[in-house]
Amino acid sequence: MYRKKIQEYLKTKQNEHNKSDNTTTAIKTAKSPEASTCNNRYQNAVVALNCIEKGLGYKLDEPIGNQNVCKSNNTNPLNYYGIGKSKHEAKDNTPQTALESIQCSKDETIRNQNVHKSDNTYFLKYRYRYRYRFLESKHEAKKNTAQTALESIQCSKDETIGNQNVHKSHNTDPLSYYGIGKSKHEAKKNTAQTALYIPSFSPNARHQHWSDTIRNLVTAKFQNLMLNDVIHSKCKVLAGIVMTKDSDISTAEVICVTTGTKCISGKNICLSGTAVNDMHAEILSRRCLLSYFYDQLELLLSDSTSNSSIFEPKICGNGYRLKEGIEFHLYTSKSPCGDASIYNSGISNLTNFGLLRSKLESGEGARPVKDPVTQTWDGIKQEERLKTMSCSDKICKWNVLGLQGSLLLHFIDPVYLRSVVVGSQINKRHLREAFYGRAEDILDDLPSPFRINKPDMLMVTSIEERIPKSDKDFSVIWFLGMKEPEILICDMGKPKQGISTICKHILACRYALLYGRLSNISKDQLLPLTVAHAKECVLNYSVVKNIFYKAFQKAGLGYWISKPVEQNMFNICPN
Repeated sequence: MYRKKIQEYLKTKQNEHNKSDNTTTAIKTAKSPEASTCNNRYQNAVVALNCIEKGLGYKLDEPIGNQNVCKSNNTNPLNYYGIGKSKHEAKDNTPQTALESIQCSKDETIRNQNVHKSDNTYFLKYRYRYRYRFLESKHEAKKNTAQTALESIQCSKDETIGNQNVHKSHNTDPLSYYGIGKSKHEAKKNTAQTALYIPSFSPNARHQHWSDTIRNLVTAKFQNLMLNDVIHSKCKVLAGIVMTKDSDISTAEVICVTTGTKCISGKNICLSGTAVNDMHAEILSRRCLLSYFYDQLELLLSDSTSNSSIFEPKICGNGYRLKEGIEFHLYTSKSPCGDASIYNSGISNLTNFGLLRSKLESGEGARPVKDPVTQTWDGIKQEERLKTMSCSDKICKWNVLGLQGSLLLHFIDPVYLRSVVVGSQINKRHLREAFYGRAEDILDDLPSPFRINKPDMLMVTSIEERIPKSDKDFSVIWFLGMKEPEILICDMGKPKQGISTICKHILACRYALLYGRLSNISKDQLLPLTVAHAKECVLNYSVVKNIFYKAFQKAGLGYWISKPVEQNMFNICPN
């Protein structure tokens, strides 16, 4: 397409050229002060273009007729071309051509799975065109570019594909934004808010686009799952985990979605591992991820499926690791309870920040744990309130010990989050402190393979409007591979019938089925009898966990409260 345009341009230039004397024109141009001005314009064009997109290069393309063509060599799928009678002139014209007309409205062909609308959710793809004007001042150029871009925004309804899940195609324009809503009007409004929040040429545009896409994928997946279940589609907090490959948002895949804000009632805790204790959305997402990890490890048992697993054998030593480029991103619609929510509560006393906090049975919020607490089975059964560590504290623990927990560490290296996306108004600095900064301040070097993980803290463009809601008595879970979402009754920690697919008992059985069967892990070890024994066998995890707990105690930030030890004493069943 570009060659046809260039040929037309050359034909027009040739007609103009025939009407004038080439030699006379060249002499006048050389003597005139405009020659130096043109050279300055070229230099300024290069500087201005590099401000917009760094790392641009230029290479000579195939000549057309007796003209030379030079194109920019950048990572953007849209290359810019300059033409001239010489290689030098063609190169000079390339940045000016790019600045004069950068088109960002390219509509790609939809292949395979792509963005769609569900029966009650609309997705509008944000497309726009804008021009960059040449100005002497970089600041003025950036300012006027933003104004020009915002004046020419266009929104259009995107193509739909049946009732498929939301996916980004590999050829999706990286400068596209999506808005969702129950009506076309609401979707269009949200699309405009997403697009207008930060201009596309801003250094933060990539992170902004990334966070909005993750939020939209998780939200759309949940809405699609709950199309026929109005009652359970209502939630106070929505969370989910998205997986990407090679830092490419077009490969994003929703691994799980969950809702919930409550914990189990103390009277219903059990010794068999068949009840889920903590049903806050963020915690359930991580438990769903564990099930997904077991699915991926089971693929390694067969040569025909091993290549499709996200895990691969470690280069040195036994066990497995994530394949290069696999990343996980946690989304939560609200700031996790505990330290991450203190800033939003308006508490100004700095002594309240960084403390370990616990959630109380039948209560909301989290309270500091200033004194050591040992929860016993008898005490809870005799109506002592069950205490569970806050979501902020658990996420902080994940950023040190990994998402996989102790049992999976028998097979794989620690797995860490790449980013955390929060859908409510947050202070990123405080969020970083809550999720890893306070651990970084008090922990020294950790033994390999553990480390202090520092995920990106991202906030979505359009903040969800705060509507006071009462806590729901249920939680919803779904992870990749499940046909239907599972509804947990929070008071019981179970569905109405049977047990949850992510309870300790089921996960322990999946651990037992893999134990001794993976090819590069020793097969002469006997299966531990209980979950408690299995956890003790992973010595490095236990050591780092104790270092983590003691560091908080020593720093005066409180004490970690564990569940009664009896809860891990049930036998592991390989059936």
